[in-house]
Amino acid sequence: MEVEPDRAGHFRFAHRLNRVKPGDRVTVRTEAFKQHGHRDFVFVAGEWLRGTSAADQTDMAVAAAEIDLVLYEALIDLTVPRPLREWDVETGVLRVIRGDGATTPVYVDRPGRPGFKLTGPDGQGNYRVTYVPDGLQLNPVGSTRVEFTMSDLSGQRHQQVSEIMTP
Repeated sequence: MEVEPDRAGHFRFAHRLNRVKPGDRVTVRTEAFKQHGHRDFVFVAGEWLRGTSAADQTDMAVAAAEIDLVLYEALIDLTVPRPLREWDVETGVLRVIRGDGATTPVYVDRPGRPGFKLTGPDGQGNYRVTYVPDGLQLNPVGSTRVEFTMSDLSGQRHQQVSEIMTP
């Protein structure tokens, strides 16, 4: 990936990590070059190529950094007591609420529309609501608020509120 500095001189970028799973360790390395004339490195057809020319001074590496990331996956896992009447699952909504107020509504999981899963009842009559949020739905650190509401078949609304840790 090649990145230009922003107006403040910072090199900002985002990269989605595919084909990784929780617990994997990923090493991210970055290197900054002082450019002389034309760029020596270009990204062509998914590959970095180095071009050299006797008429162009070689670009010089001036800084480098490396960091190891240990990946994690947040899980929303709520225990919801069994209602007097059965659940009306289509009324269920799980709201993931970040500290900046951004709210993501999540509905029951359906083909073509990923969402929360409702399982149960267990031996104590409780249900579980589970959902794996996207990283952008969560606060980057601290905790993230989640609110789950769903009605039973009599129209009685039930609510569960919790915080999940986001390391």
